[in-house]
Amino acid sequence: MILRAILSYCLLSILFAGDSTADLVSNLSEPSDGGSNGLGVNPGGFNDRLSNSFTTGSNPLGYNLDAITLRMSDAFGTPSGFSLELFSVPDSVPDGSLLTFTGDNNPAVAGDYTYTTPGFFLTPNTTYAWVASAPNSP
Repeated sequence: MILRAILSYCLLSILFAGDSTADLVSNLSEPSDGGSNGLGVNPGGFNDRLSNSFTTGSNPLGYNLDAITLRMSDAFGTPSGFSLELFSVPDSVPDGSLLTFTGDNNPAVAGDYTYTTPGFFLTPNTTYAWVASAPNSP
């Protein structure tokens, strides 16, 4: 069964050096085209992991990542075990989990779900990817 469809990628909340907060990347305000990505394992061939990459700007002091928000639709079935991680992306492929975000591991109802971290330093001009997984999806 499908754990969920992710309709909009994410909102990355970044704390810049100097203690000001800004959204580094967001497409949550854009209208959905009705498309979705399935997450889960079923005979229809849905993936148990989805990811999206982003590249930090050139601020020489770097960035402090504190949250990612995902917009999700209603789940099908009884999902559990959902997690969100941050990966480094050398050579265009996510490789090496850097952290696991804290948040709802059973996001069954449509809405925006925010996953947090106490703060993680992002290096300037570097590509990262958030990776959502649902290994316990029926």
